[in-house]
Amino acid sequence: MFPPVSVAREQAVPRLDVEAIAPQTTGAGGTAAPAEGAGAASARFVRRALDWLWAIAPGMRAVKSALAVGLAWWIATLFGEERPLFAALGALVGMEATVAGSLRRTALQLVGMLGGLGLAFVVARLLGSSPVGIGLAVLVGLWLGRRVRSPDRIGVELGVTTLVLVVFAAGDPEFAVTRIWETVLGGLVAAAVNALVLPPDYLDRVDDDLHTLVTATTRGLREATRIFVERPRHEGAAETLDRLRAARAGLPELEARLTLAESALRFNLLRRGRGPALERYRAAARLYGRASDHTATLARVVVQHAERPHPWEHRGLVGPDHLVEAAEALSLALERYEAYVRSGDPALLADVGRGLARAEAALAEFLQIAERERGQDTAVQRLVDIAAIASELEHLAADLAEALDRLLPLEEAQTTAC
Repeated sequence: MFPPVSVAREQAVPRLDVEAIAPQTTGAGGTAAPAEGAGAASARFVRRALDWLWAIAPGMRAVKSALAVGLAWWIATLFGEERPLFAALGALVGMEATVAGSLRRTALQLVGMLGGLGLAFVVARLLGSSPVGIGLAVLVGLWLGRRVRSPDRIGVELGVTTLVLVVFAAGDPEFAVTRIWETVLGGLVAAAVNALVLPPDYLDRVDDDLHTLVTATTRGLREATRIFVERPRHEGAAETLDRLRAARAGLPELEARLTLAESALRFNLLRRGRGPALERYRAAARLYGRASDHTATLARVVVQHAERPHPWEHRGLVGPDHLVEAAEALSLALERYEAYVRSGDPALLADVGRGLARAEAALAEFLQIAERERGQDTAVQRLVDIAAIASELEHLAADLAEALDRLLPLEEAQTTAC
């Protein structure tokens, strides 16, 4: 037999030392703040000062951009350029959110400048550096960028390059070649700085978003099931559904940050070890997205059930109590799965499997009892709603089982390889 869910939860989740963190109480029932020593006050002051400095800091991307610009300028001067403006501009423009983005941006700059070189040569020969020639050069550059449906504003790069070459060099190819290699140098320096100086890693933000979704889903699952079974008028069901929908609305942002995190790992030698963690988070996002859908549907059933004439006492039926047990076991399994995703410890998957087994056992017991209770004097609509809730719990359990089936062979293979 499986142990009760409450016992399993106590074994899986460590207890907080309540006495250690409880405030001291006075005889009058109030609280007395503990005396703060000089060391604690100094530490608090330092923390506040650091928080203030971090709040007004320019940001790591700005610092890396400034570093890349300085390095690009210095390297270009080593090659004999007195004022390598385009090297500095290439580094400034090439600093993107990811290393792959920096390389892509540099490549796009190169394409735009090559196109601008050809266009500037033609315009300078036909119209010279006249107002008409300058305006036409920019117009044609932007038009060509639009016609080829260029990504990331290649048309702007093409138009600006044409403008600079026509104005400052009258379409001189030698001047253009110098500016091109300066720009490429600046872009490569930006990519190198981006990769080697605190390389970007967006998995922390992904972790925060995932934790928010998991917390809302497991809380909603517990609340919605207990509201249905234990409250005759099902108070609070609508509020639970609203919270679940709000959490579900954040899923597209989670998926966007996963895409950004994946891009940040490309060409990023210092972050290559984060690849397995990214795969865990991506699989978890799929699982919890489906779990939040099932939980929201379950809560909507409870809300619709509450809108019908009441009270409908469920205490006369034994089956719904097993739904509460199944929901609790599934919530615990989902929480343990999140712990595995965050830590990468495959031992936690055993906890997930035990929670899933308890949920499946509770659902099987519910079905047996429901067969016996179906013939009693029970409102048909109530039985329909109970069956709908059980169905959502079964779907959630099936999704979790599928996730485990995919993970276990991979973890076993990695363990064997190690």
